[in-house]
Amino acid sequence: AVAVTEFSAGTGNALPITFTEESYGTPVVWIEDYPGQPSVSWQDSRKINPTYLCVMNETTKNLAMKLKPTMDPNRIVITGHPDFDKYATIDKENTRKEVRKKLHIDPEAIFIVFSGQVPTEGIPNKEILQNLLSSLNELNISKLAFMFSKHPRDRTPDEDYLKILENFQGTIFHQENTSSEDIGLACDLLINARSTEGLKSAYRHIPSIHVLPEETFGKLQEKDLPLPIIAGASIGVFHYEDLSKAIQDLITPTNIAQAQREKMEQLF
Repeated sequence: AVAVTEFSAGTGNALPITFTEESYGTPVVWIEDYPGQPSVSWQDSRKINPTYLCVMNETTKNLAMKLKPTMDPNRIVITGHPDFDKYATIDKENTRKEVRKKLHIDPEAIFIVFSGQVPTEGIPNKEILQNLLSSLNELNISKLAFMFSKHPRDRTPDEDYLKILENFQGTIFHQENTSSEDIGLACDLLINARSTEGLKSAYRHIPSIHVLPEETFGKLQEKDLPLPIIAGASIGVFHYEDLSKAIQDLITPTNIAQAQREKMEQLF
């Protein structure tokens, strides 16, 4: 058998490999990498289907069935995501304590992280950061710790971000040499646009918000939304004026926060 990740499907390799190998009678297995990303490939695949398609959970299976209507649903198998199996064995509470101690963050503080992306991917990091800080200033949260995690391939000058951060009224902590993995486990709320960190946050069982302003992304259809939103494991914010309420809903004991946690535990 030949295993092909959906990352390969996104770069145009999966379909010819699948077509060629199946013409020789070789079983082909597609392994889902990030649901939603390969949807264009799935739609372009017409009637070319792998022998089996491995997906993350029930939500992604339902999405796959919609995008691959010509495929036998019994051959779409829920296997989880191999890269994220590690979260089942990580001591999350101990990591949280150690990272906060290293960064000198109060154990009782509400630690919020904005995970940036590469601006060339159409992500308005500066605009999101500016509106996020305005929302946090408006909420005036007691014992708030904030961190902006800049993507390593983001070539935006640090000065551009520092100028925006100057308007924040709370305490800013710097990532320094701490990994995004540790930061993601130590925070109370992760905010992103459509980063892989948002998906990881669901697996870490850390509340998250995906900020996808309509003026930038347009009105997204369900298949184009990040998986955590579709699964009910994250809040989608499509207008900046809704950001403050979304944050408030997740940092306080609300039905919305509880429902999100239940979905993370159930599906990730």
